[in-house]
Amino acid sequence: MKIVQIINQLQGGGAERLVIQLHESFLEAGHQSYIISLLDIPEQYKCGRIFCLGAKSPWHPYLYFKIRNLILQLDVGSRIDIVHSHLTQSQFWAACIQFSIKSKFCLITTEHDTWNQRRASTMGALFDRFLYNPYDQIISISDGVHQSFIRWFPNAEKKSVVVLNGIELNAFYKKKPIQKKEKMRIISIGRLLPKKNFDTAIRACLLLKNKNYEYHIYGEGSSYQELKDLISNLGLEMQVDLKGHSNKIPDILAQADLFLLSSKWEGFGLVVAEAMASELPCIVSNIEGVSEVAGTNDESALLVNPKDPAEIARALDRLMEDERLRERIAKNGFEQSKKFCIHKMSQNYLKVYQSFLNPKDLFEDGEIPQ
Repeated sequence: MKIVQIINQLQGGGAERLVIQLHESFLEAGHQSYIISLLDIPEQYKCGRIFCLGAKSPWHPYLYFKIRNLILQLDVGSRIDIVHSHLTQSQFWAACIQFSIKSKFCLITTEHDTWNQRRASTMGALFDRFLYNPYDQIISISDGVHQSFIRWFPNAEKKSVVVLNGIELNAFYKKKPIQKKEKMRIISIGRLLPKKNFDTAIRACLLLKNKNYEYHIYGEGSSYQELKDLISNLGLEMQVDLKGHSNKIPDILAQADLFLLSSKWEGFGLVVAEAMASELPCIVSNIEGVSEVAGTNDESALLVNPKDPAEIARALDRLMEDERLRERIAKNGFEQSKKFCIHKMSQNYLKVYQSFLNPKDLFEDGEIPQ
């Protein structure tokens, strides 16, 4: 198959890592795989099969022409079978291009979140009707994403399917003993955006009185200065540190003692699976998507209300003080992470693609056997 994925950028969170992992898996399986990134990309991804359009904004009008021309070029010789978009702006441009060219490729998109701002307005509903109508298949990364999407856009139910996210398990497992330490290192990883709710996590740290810990937050984003000011105003400069972006996630997880995810909403929580695969005790938001990864009974991770800093602080305190609890959560989380394998995910994406190249293979229950 010839597969072209389109995404806003390749530096960032779960969606960006998913695209790279799928691309590498597709190439390994002998398929022709390409990526189009609307914005600039990190140096390590610059190669002949990954195209960087270098736009300053993912909404820049010239992207329509650049993407269209690139699709037409890639369609020469052997035709493109699949164009697969991720995230709103890439979804929009792919939908526009589908209207304007005669190539018969299958148009697919992946939904990565259980909520977005468009779902709060009538204009958002009209925009989404235009956005999703051209798509042949809409893939959700979790059942939570699927259910929330169908509630919002019920007309798309017949062309919606679930494919669970996956990770490269061997990249993260670095066994280390769970033991009492003088200073515990807590980490969070994610873009510095309001949905990640880092301000509540930082406020929770203020409640950890007389605890010897450090809290490292890895990521970049528009909330950086706001969070920096909050840390200063609360007098937490010695405990909380905004570390910026890092490409060494497995190493960061291996050096940590606890992992915290405080998001208000998530489609899946890929970084939770990665933390569990690192045998790291986790505290995570009790929300749709994430609970599918972490479980629902406090056995593989401690679930907390992301709106309540006191509850987050209590969970952190429990794990810092109870070595046996840390060991149990870490062990159960590691076993839970084995359900989310990148190779299984890649095979399931290929099944979705193949179902359109061979319509007799189409499934009807809205879910691929995982």
